[in-house]
Amino acid sequence: MADVRRTEKQTLNRRALLGEVALSLIVFLLSLGYFLQFYDKGVDFNDEGATLYIADRFAQGDLLYRDAWWPWTPGVYYLLALSFKLLGTSIWTGRVVTALIGALTTVVIYRLDS
Repeated sequence: MADVRRTEKQTLNRRALLGEVALSLIVFLLSLGYFLQFYDKGVDFNDEGATLYIADRFAQGDLLYRDAWWPWTPGVYYLLALSFKLLGTSIWTGRVVTALIGALTTVVIYRLDS
């Protein structure tokens, strides 16, 4: 009898986990769709251009606060620099990576709230 209850509980836990994963995937895809709406809407050189420029310098070996200065933490620059190395340096690469970061951040916030 105890084995049956344990099996039923494991099945319920797996179903709940699959439901949470599916809902998180839906949130991710909806968020990604929202962020990609802005994929081809022009360039804001004061913000986006500066971010991509610094990421490009990182991809070439420069270091933040030594070779380039910007008041934000370096994580996004290093991630963009890595994507530039892997996918090529372009505004489009930066926008896709930024959209993915935005969608993942949305999922994390959603999961923290639930």
